Amino acid sequence: MLSFFLSRRRSPLALRLLITILVTSSLITLLAVALQLYVEYRSDVELIEQRLSQIKGSYSDSIALCVWNLDRKQFNSQLEGILHFPDIVYAEIRGEDGELIAARGTPQDKGFIREEITLATTDFGRSVQPGRLIIVASLDRVYNNLLQRGMIILVTQGIKTLIVSIVILLAFHWMVTRHLYQIGTYARQIDLSSEQRLQIQRPPGTNDELDFIVRAINDMQDNIQHSYQTIAELNQNLEHKVEQRTRALEASTEKFRYLFQNALESIGIFHQGHCVDLNKAGLELFGFDSLAQAQDLHALDFVAPESMAIVREKIARQDAEPYEAIGRKRDGSQFPMLVKGQNAIIDGKPTRITSAIDLTEIKRSEAALRQANQELARIAHTDPLTGAFNRRYLDEAASSLVALAKREGRDIAIAMMDIDDFKSINDRFGHDVGDRVISVLVDLIRQQIRQSDLIVRFGGEEFVLMLPNTGLENAEQVAEKIRQQVATSQAVAPVQFTLSIGLSVVSSLDQDISETIARADKALYQAKRAGKNRVCRTPAPEPLSRAAPYRQTK
Repeated sequence: MLSFFLSRRRSPLALRLLITILVTSSLITLLAVALQLYVEYRSDVELIEQRLSQIKGSYSDSIALCVWNLDRKQFNSQLEGILHFPDIVYAEIRGEDGELIAARGTPQDKGFIREEITLATTDFGRSVQPGRLIIVASLDRVYNNLLQRGMIILVTQGIKTLIVSIVILLAFHWMVTRHLYQIGTYARQIDLSSEQRLQIQRPPGTNDELDFIVRAINDMQDNIQHSYQTIAELNQNLEHKVEQRTRALEASTEKFRYLFQNALESIGIFHQGHCVDLNKAGLELFGFDSLAQAQDLHALDFVAPESMAIVREKIARQDAEPYEAIGRKRDGSQFPMLVKGQNAIIDGKPTRITSAIDLTEIKRSEAALRQANQELARIAHTDPLTGAFNRRYLDEAASSLVALAKREGRDIAIAMMDIDDFKSINDRFGHDVGDRVISVLVDLIRQQIRQSDLIVRFGGEEFVLMLPNTGLENAEQVAEKIRQQVATSQAVAPVQFTLSIGLSVVSSLDQDISETIARADKALYQAKRAGKNRVCRTPAPEPLSRAAPYRQTK
């Protein structure tokens, strides 16, 4: 058996068996040790927890009474008593506000159990909580015990495991490995023309796995000799089938070339990023006169600079999902295209097959559709006579503008405008002149307002002017300029008309913009009753700018 240790041809299988036994045994030993140590650790910890529970039941009431009565001598004495318990290393008392009242022992940075007890007592029948008792128990003794026990168990188990493993190793080498070397040597030198068969030196009467392997190798030798003859016969049939398959493959290749060249979409074949083939549709799409002009070009040469990054990423990730890119023709012109790449193996080489479709007409149709939708949106939100926004747009835009103003604490002014005696203008000069008056009014208003202000046709001759970031004083100045401009305008001569305006600002108490408009409308009627052609205002109960501090505190 000692030949295993002395021989240069030590058994790798036996060594692996030894390693397996050692590793498995060690893992099981470690698991058992860990389980045993855990049980002992939990027992020690539970004992400490019982002491903490005992301290809580024995000391908390008396310490609470001492703290409430400020009897420092008594509760210091009790803290000293707590430290006499095994493993208890630190105790402190803190008041209701967390202020340290008393402490004994040494604080711990690691390896401890901390128990915090709320102190409670009664004072003339009233329950009070004068503070907290904090107790810290050290786990050093527990850890030292665990370390000593673990080392003893590991050493004894390790020695036992090593001895058992060596015995098993030597037995395995003697009973198995040396015969496997003999079997392997014979198998390496099998001669199909020889009648010799494998034999190994075994005690008479044995019949185990090694004997089974010997019989199997001898049977294999017989089968190989028989198969050798069969292979020679099959080889002739195989050559005939290969010839048939070759003709079929050539026909399939011709069919593929026909479909490839006559496909309606551009198809390119790229090897290591360079073009090796491009069909007729691809040559036409990218402006090549012949395949020779496209061959050896890199895939990035077929796209515009702004699309190179996405193409490079798709190739690197071997992504087969279709994506849009900007193509580049041979003459440098660009066009939108839909691209899809697929990785394949062609002639044993990794290849990427890429198809491309020109999206120019589709993009034009999409642009026309977007323009039509924008025009429909403009028509839906504007008054056809004046170009001002209509009431529907006011309802949609006001909520977002008011929400933004509330967040920023900025005022929004609302002006309600009405043309004075507009019915008499229609009755005297006709509705065409009346429409002209309304159009001129909108033009005059636009001359006095900012681009961010909204002018809305609210009714027939009524208009709402929404002035973001504008207080009531500034809104009154703007309204007065508009009123004077209208009163002195000769744009609809000989018709002269005037304008009455009511003002208010959005309040933080308003549920929606309609409440602000109602206040502005009330001011408008006040201007009408006061003689028309004037500006009146109704203050808001709580403007947004004054409500800003309240908004920030929330």
